[in-house]
Amino acid sequence: MKWSALVSIAAVAASALLAAACVSEYDEATGDSTSRQLANPDYLWTSLVVPVCWTNPEDSEAMAWVQSAVESTWAAKSKVQFRWGPCPTADQSAVRIRIEDSDKAPWSYFGTNVGTNAVTMSLNFSFNKIFTFCKDGREACIRNSAIHEFGHVLGFDHEQNRGDLADVAGACKRDVKGAQPGFVSIGAYDPDSVMNYCAAIATDSLRVASLSQGDIEALQKYYGARSGPAPVSASLPKSKPDVCGRLVAGQELRRDNALVSCDGLFSARVEKSGSLVIYERTKPIWTTGTDGSGATTASFLESGNLVLTAGPVAGKVLWQTSTPGTPAATLEMQNDGSLVLLDGSRAKRWWTLR
Repeated sequence: MKWSALVSIAAVAASALLAAACVSEYDEATGDSTSRQLANPDYLWTSLVVPVCWTNPEDSEAMAWVQSAVESTWAAKSKVQFRWGPCPTADQSAVRIRIEDSDKAPWSYFGTNVGTNAVTMSLNFSFNKIFTFCKDGREACIRNSAIHEFGHVLGFDHEQNRGDLADVAGACKRDVKGAQPGFVSIGAYDPDSVMNYCAAIATDSLRVASLSQGDIEALQKYYGARSGPAPVSASLPKSKPDVCGRLVAGQELRRDNALVSCDGLFSARVEKSGSLVIYERTKPIWTTGTDGSGATTASFLESGNLVLTAGPVAGKVLWQTSTPGTPAATLEMQNDGSLVLLDGSRAKRWWTLR
């Protein structure tokens, strides 16, 4: 159920954070920097895999900033894995992000309180109606608001809402709402938390926020510390597809990734069968027909040729588009269900037919 009180708190979630990130003046609080957080254990994601999707994908560069910011903070420091892809069916819980230029955005629901709502987070990429100072530091503001809102996604509230701050010197007094039912204070007050409206995350220039030691302790208390290989979604390496259905020359599509159209309806995946398959939602509509080949990777070579191999690019080519000599090429999963290879002038060099 959507609690108006919860949303009203989260609706102004980025206000002070953005102010600290996008201007040079800030209020600095003092206190114990090795502290924890204000969280609601009932809203924790028990599966450690959190589906995330865009309800109206636009501005792929800004979307990539959001994903990079979240993966390099919350995901990089815990066992949480964010799965970015098409929105699931209406009866599945997911973080459904709407991009809007609104005087109410950004905001987010808390943790699994997202339920199955059509929109569970709102992010602002334009700042025409609110936080207009962010126009001079747009990337930092977008990244910082994403980090803050995804703190709410993981079940954390604003640090200044703790109920134990009456005698804490320097505690944040900005827009204090008080803790909502079910939220508990863990450890001492953290002046540096990304969830604290008075956090000093800027100095004399624009700066992207990072998790405080207290944020990391609270995160790992509830979600564990990263150990072993990094989750697939925890970084944005060169081999991973760009946001919103596009590969550029030199990138790869592996079995643990998908190339998803901007409307979220179509996806291209390298299946365990050894074929590259295009799906409309869950229905296969095109395939390379290379089942049993052992292919694990679709590599988009610098030459502009898309090849299926069983591992490194140097391996045996099991299938290809036969389009070498295509400079500045891109491969796009389009909204009509076609996988299209374009040259530098955006002319089609190869494409699939349904």
